[in-house]
Amino acid sequence: MKQLLVTLTFTLIAVNLPGQDNCFDKCIDNLEKSTLSTPEKQLLILQGLIGCKAPNFNVKTINGETLKLNELKGKVVVINFWFEGCAPCIAELPALNKLNDDFKTKEVVFIAFGRDDTKTIMDFLKRKEFNYKHVSSDHDLSMDYCIVAGWPTNMVLDKNGIVRQIFSGGQLDERAKTEAYDKMKPTIEKYISVD
Repeated sequence: MKQLLVTLTFTLIAVNLPGQDNCFDKCIDNLEKSTLSTPEKQLLILQGLIGCKAPNFNVKTINGETLKLNELKGKVVVINFWFEGCAPCIAELPALNKLNDDFKTKEVVFIAFGRDDTKTIMDFLKRKEFNYKHVSSDHDLSMDYCIVAGWPTNMVLDKNGIVRQIFSGGQLDERAKTEAYDKMKPTIEKYISVD
């Protein structure tokens, strides 16, 4: 079974050539057609998105700022999908805020797509620090971005909008305060220096 999983992983990744534009379009179909167990197919599908061009978006933040992925070319983009009732989403906030603090003077944009409405997110931000640009459920991109393996989902896009890292889920213990930071920092550093 493990050999089959490895073979399927390489097959799925091999189909997705770097910068391929339609990987995300096939994501839900791949999920529905897979006969693997749910955790295995979710992992395969997420890993299959690495090297794919992220779907474009044109959204407004809760503060009224317009964000268009195609206008962020030349910057590394870090995306987080979260919601207020998600315990692992909240537990990883110290790690996400540390990433933002470490890279705020660099060419990196941090965007959080929330499943909550604008008022809920604004109320939440009065109580908790979360230093990303926030987009509410008015712009739900979870299906476009293939959020199939749970919440939170984090991804790093290179300066050309290509997915270089993606992972879902999180911890509820002390590891949550550093895990997302430890995972994403090397990827961000690598792609800041690549033109």
